[in-house]
Amino acid sequence: MEQTLEQSIFIFRRDLRLADNSGLINALTNSTTVVPCFFLDPRLLHQTRVHYNAIQFMIEALEDVDQQLQELNSKVHYFYGLPQEILPTILQSNQISGVFFNRDYTPFSSRRDDRIIRICNRAGVECQQFSDSLLNEPEMILKTNQKPYKVFTPFFRKASALPVNKPKTNPHTNYGKIQSKQQTPLKSITKKIKAPYNESIQVKGSRTTCQEILSNLRKYNTYETTRDLPSIPGTTRLSAYIKFGLCSIREAHTAIEKQLGKDHQIIRQLYWRDFYTHIAYHFPHVFKRAFKPRYDAIPWNYDKILFEAWRQGRTGFPIVDAGMRELNSTGWMHNRVRMIVASFLTKDLHIDWRWGERYFAQQLVDYDPAV
Repeated sequence: MEQTLEQSIFIFRRDLRLADNSGLINALTNSTTVVPCFFLDPRLLHQTRVHYNAIQFMIEALEDVDQQLQELNSKVHYFYGLPQEILPTILQSNQISGVFFNRDYTPFSSRRDDRIIRICNRAGVECQQFSDSLLNEPEMILKTNQKPYKVFTPFFRKASALPVNKPKTNPHTNYGKIQSKQQTPLKSITKKIKAPYNESIQVKGSRTTCQEILSNLRKYNTYETTRDLPSIPGTTRLSAYIKFGLCSIREAHTAIEKQLGKDHQIIRQLYWRDFYTHIAYHFPHVFKRAFKPRYDAIPWNYDKILFEAWRQGRTGFPIVDAGMRELNSTGWMHNRVRMIVASFLTKDLHIDWRWGERYFAQQLVDYDPAV
């Protein structure tokens, strides 16, 4: 495709890789040079919701992609602040002609991206967003009456019948650099976060490590019978890598299909991820209220002593306590144990699920608000 833009910027978010990155590849294809950027929005660092383990993983992933870009005579340009306040100056002072990013689906992300689009329109700068993080977009998987699915099985039946795009290589090298007084070194950003370093974190933010997992999926050929056993390493632990985009969802799907077959249960898990993201997109009230309104009437218990016992793994129920202690130490918890501790919190202690969700957000290395 003929290059039509001089200098563009690409905004990294949950897509911390160069290969098979839809927005980035399109920016490189259609621009003479592309400046890689990352905005850390301070609103995401509210003290009650800071997810330190996830941030640690993200910073490692940023350092990893930054190293790859340095080998191409570029770098990640870091900015700390509200994108709508920083972006206008960047556009004006660097003669930016295009802004590219990949789509996100939470209400917060949609509002942020709408503001970015308006800023670009006012500045006469082309702005393009791309589908990248899902197997299928939320608008694609609808019932015959054009309403979204609320049940997984019919959703899966329709979604899995559609073809999945194959991963694309990224041969481009036309990355650029800009000078901006608004740039903030990554080390300065980490100091602002004041995040304690967790040496026991379960997974590291490295694309190389991610690719090693994807290359060795055959060892999960018994996944269907072992995935519910917390005592054995029967799950891939790919979730953080997919959440932060160290591999694309297409790379994951292709690797699983090639090594384990298109009907393997791990592929079904990718569609569960899509399903919950679609639910969050079509029914955004789930971020604050119950999916089914009748459950909003539940009289929750707000006993801080019981909640603290749950948080610290001191309930007296071994499987619950083991799961919470593992979470507190490593930032990770087996999927089946996540279900157990969440059910225990809400159905046995009768504590508001929002308290539990907030604590999971603070601790999980793979925390995803939609999933």
